[in-house]
Amino acid sequence: MASLRLYHILPSEFAISDLALRRMKIARVSDLNDPFELLSYRFENEDLKNAWESSKKKIGDKNGLLCFSKGWQNPVLWSHYGDKHRGICLGFDVPEEAPRHVDYLPERLELKEISLEMAEGFLFSKYKHWEYEEEWRAYVNLDPSTEEGGMYFMEFGDGLKLREVILGARCLVPTTNIQTLLQGIGPGISLETAVLDHSQFRVSADPAAKWTSSLPAA
Repeated sequence: MASLRLYHILPSEFAISDLALRRMKIARVSDLNDPFELLSYRFENEDLKNAWESSKKKIGDKNGLLCFSKGWQNPVLWSHYGDKHRGICLGFDVPEEAPRHVDYLPERLELKEISLEMAEGFLFSKYKHWEYEEEWRAYVNLDPSTEEGGMYFMEFGDGLKLREVILGARCLVPTTNIQTLLQGIGPGISLETAVLDHSQFRVSADPAAKWTSSLPAA
């Protein structure tokens, strides 16, 4: 099955929890950080606006999003999502047909009618100034069996296969702690440490600090 390598940057305490419990938090539609989320279109009348609010609620009650970036080397991503480079990035292989890339729009588009299918498409559109994220999203069902305190999760597995872990350039978590967690998840997961690039505005992997999980000793 073809897959995409996608990345999720987050504060270290949440990353460690995800690794320990082998899962990733599903974003609720109502909790997305852009106030213009699901507002890629402008509404021409009050009836259309009311119809959209009803569709939005139906989407949010039963579904959520797994949010990723195409890459991890943009320092702005680490500043915004990785606790000012103190966080951790998780790299996953995701089935190619599962996620969609976000379309970035310079202006809100005109909308004259609405359907649930069209409303779901709003989930993959954002304002152009967010394009530095190079975001990809997977639209997933909320499984009540994974609910904890109003939050939902997807377990690591074939649909969300952990392949990389990158520690931020200012991350204070000992690498040995992460190595222990990765050994428990399985072989072939790489662990790297980010450093500030000497010649460009980006972060890179320290070539001297790479480690890969292996099969447990017999």
